Amino acid sequence: MLTMKIKLLPLLALALLLSACPSTPEPEENATEKITTETTDSSTLSLSADTIHYRYITLVEKYKDCPEKQDPDNYCTQASATWVELTKAASPIVQKRINEALIQHLLASDTMVTVEQVLKDFIREYSEFAEEMKGEDMDFTPAWSMELSQKVAWNTPEIFVVENNIYSYSGGAHGGYASGYLNFSPRTGKLLTLEDLIDPGKMDAFKKLCEQYFLEKYPEDDFWFPEEGFYLPETFGLLPEGITFVYALYEIAPYAAGEIVFTVPYEKAKVFAKPYSVLDQINK
Repeated sequence: MLTMKIKLLPLLALALLLSACPSTPEPEENATEKITTETTDSSTLSLSADTIHYRYITLVEKYKDCPEKQDPDNYCTQASATWVELTKAASPIVQKRINEALIQHLLASDTMVTVEQVLKDFIREYSEFAEEMKGEDMDFTPAWSMELSQKVAWNTPEIFVVENNIYSYSGGAHGGYASGYLNFSPRTGKLLTLEDLIDPGKMDAFKKLCEQYFLEKYPEDDFWFPEEGFYLPETFGLLPEGITFVYALYEIAPYAAGEIVFTVPYEKAKVFAKPYSVLDQINK
């Protein structure tokens, strides 16, 4: 087993974009397109009164040379975001708490920044890049792309889980991407950690169980774990099939391996649950 552990922030590509200083607005850029979609699926409508109702909001910002209608043969620079916004929760405080957390994780930023601002900044940065390429007499300027997206993965009276995905390409051999899950308590709006779910006295035993499921899926012994051996990633999701763990790009394997994902079924994890926790309630 390799003893080298590479730690890169899973959202590094986006963080670099957010750190760029905005330039003077490009007057020829298209206006931002906004689409709002209310959920009508039966799983949402059948929930009890104190659980989550939500909608999807989409914003798209395009560079000035993008066609008005999407053309698969004409790949142009654009930035888009689709995120979840709560329209009903156990209380206004819970609704506000979850909505703020969703935006922060969508943008990978704790600062006061809007989705529209991030998309526009990305397009403006590309505009500067395109102008530089013209100065270099380049015949072809590669298009950039950024896609931020969220979708509800599980919505029950005990748990509200949102999948969070980020993709960014700004030149080079390939783009960068990161995916993760946000696990909320519908009653309090708290963003849950593994320590909120697992009994502290059983955490080591739970990790050993997780390692068994990891090795069943990835039996090869060439991951970048530290000398101490196997550890659990920070990213996990409470999904209908079990607890799903996600190692980010470069966290324990090279880019070509992609994100490393494995799942522990609830029937195996329930014996390690903290009493009265969300994990304990899921299994009842």
